[in-house]
Amino acid sequence: MTRTRFLFLANVMFAVATTGARAEEPRPMKLTVVFRGMATEEDAAAVRKAIAKLAGVKVTAEDIVPGEKGKFGHYFSPPVVLEVADLNKTDVGHIGKAVAAVKTAKRKDVPPPSLNLILFTPEKEVNSDSVRAVRAAVTDVSGYEAPHPGGLGGVPDERRYWLRVDDSGFACLDDLTAALKKADLELLLAPKK
Repeated sequence: MTRTRFLFLANVMFAVATTGARAEEPRPMKLTVVFRGMATEEDAAAVRKAIAKLAGVKVTAEDIVPGEKGKFGHYFSPPVVLEVADLNKTDVGHIGKAVAAVKTAKRKDVPPPSLNLILFTPEKEVNSDSVRAVRAAVTDVSGYEAPHPGGLGGVPDERRYWLRVDDSGFACLDDLTAALKKADLELLLAPKK
């Protein structure tokens, strides 16, 4: 085979290979989250810094504030909306892992920071039966702590559930939504307006 013919074939093969492979379309997403374990302004500042380092994640820094002590003694921040530019590059697991890696002052009554994904229900009532149904649907989904104590719960008057993201980095929003769909549960990432 002559050099010219070899170069021609190499260029044709390269052209076929590159035109056949298209990059996935960016998947922007808005997620509602709550931060657990932020009792002080120093805790909130450390979480803000960790979130700011994540590629493609936008949040109004002033919205990340220390939590209030709940009835079981844990601190939960108010809900915060995170804008993710491309879920293909930064998924829920990446965010959960970054938050879990935050170092805060150790206090025996406050667990280390973690991320809770918020899921809203448009019409159904949030009660112990519905919490059990959501838990059953997502128990085997990697990256979430649904089967663990406090890993999943509900806030009836706000028509929402929380689902704690573990520190593995494996939590994938697509896996979660597929499990909920399979169980015929319609939950939203933002409240229905």
